[in-house]
Amino acid sequence: MANMTSETCRVTVVAPTGWIEVAVPSDVPVADLLPVLVQQAGDHAAEEGLEHSGWVLQRLGEEPLDEDRTPAALGLLDGDTLYLRPRDAGLPALEFDDVVDGVSAGVRSRPARWRESTTRWMFLGLVAVTLATALAVLLSAPIPAAERAAAAALIEITLLAAAAGMSRAFADTAAGVLLGAAALPDAALAGALAVRLAEPAGSGGLGAPHLAAASASVAGAAFLAMLGTGAAGPLFLAAGGLGVAGTAGGILEIATRLDAPRSAAVVATVALTLAPVVPVTAFRLARMRLPILPRTPEELQQDLEPVASSTLLDRAAVADHYMIALSAAIGTVAAACMTLLPRQDGWEAAAMLPAICAALMLRSRVMSGAWTRLAVILPACFGLALYVVRWVGDRPAAAGAVLPLLVALTGLFLVGAERMPGKRLLPYWGRAADLAESAVSIALPLLMLAVLHGYGWARAFGD
Repeated sequence: MANMTSETCRVTVVAPTGWIEVAVPSDVPVADLLPVLVQQAGDHAAEEGLEHSGWVLQRLGEEPLDEDRTPAALGLLDGDTLYLRPRDAGLPALEFDDVVDGVSAGVRSRPARWRESTTRWMFLGLVAVTLATALAVLLSAPIPAAERAAAAALIEITLLAAAAGMSRAFADTAAGVLLGAAALPDAALAGALAVRLAEPAGSGGLGAPHLAAASASVAGAAFLAMLGTGAAGPLFLAAGGLGVAGTAGGILEIATRLDAPRSAAVVATVALTLAPVVPVTAFRLARMRLPILPRTPEELQQDLEPVASSTLLDRAAVADHYMIALSAAIGTVAAACMTLLPRQDGWEAAAMLPAICAALMLRSRVMSGAWTRLAVILPACFGLALYVVRWVGDRPAAAGAVLPLLVALTGLFLVGAERMPGKRLLPYWGRAADLAESAVSIALPLLMLAVLHGYGWARAFGD
């Protein structure tokens, strides 16, 4: 089969007055090629185009070619035939006289067809399933902890080495990232089991030491995977951030003898305090910097060199990926902490949980990316649902009142789905959200101190 060359593509253009064979550049948009083709199609073709809104190029039985795309992007091959048609009189769709042929053509044109790349992704998926099965065997097999820890550590090291080899030696980034990510749960298991080996025989359950060791192992493995693969930096950075947060929570609980809910309150407060610096951090991680504001006339002449659009757009995409990863890490940490807060009795934890949700919701309004916003909205929704379920669980008689309220809230959300898209809110709503976020930011540390019984300690110290 003829293939398109890397520089030109030889096609036949059928015009209303004849046909021409031309070699067109493969990397020039169709919109820039059309004037030349129209000029070669006839002496009066350009003037005739004014009578019917111009010309379009079209394959037989297909829609006109997208003028913003290049022949390479459109998949044009040497020997293809294109039809130069008036814009308002394109070729009609093909009519099939053979039903089987029509069905076959329709199936072949479907986007979700099995391709060579699909086969590759299938085998990578089988790799993931196999590694997940191995992890499940390590978790459930009735074998001594020492053997399980050694096996988990060996699998982790093997996967990290294989990830580096696939990415560096074979230039297969996808496989390398998959293997590097698969090493993280094995690292967590190896770390937790290592602590179990140091404990006295018969001690059961998982606690802060296991959390700290597992999280530290995940952070270390994520760092090695990021260095080894040289790719998916946002993914491994987010995993490393989760590991650091878990390590900090475990060490805090060990060092201060706080219980899990109180440690979770501290970790959640610190994580949400770091949320405003996520955009700046993502910007810097993408290796971008803003020019310094000039202070003198001489400084106005500095940093005037233009930046290539491709470079800047690529870095902007990297910054967006870091934004998503860091926001997801903060949202995940907040969700994990919210699952622990209800274990503590008292109004303090009950008040802090919705405050965390409010902080996440209010922070999401300044995020323009869909995935970035979802990364903080979904944990907030999870926390609110958890709060309602636990609140009703402690007050069974309130279920009769809560259910109608949830039904009414469902209707309110349906109305919002119909009316809110595209609607511009008045400026004072944005100002109110700013004030609310400031109030929640102030309230969170105060509620954290209440959860820690800090005010009681202060009163006792004063007495």
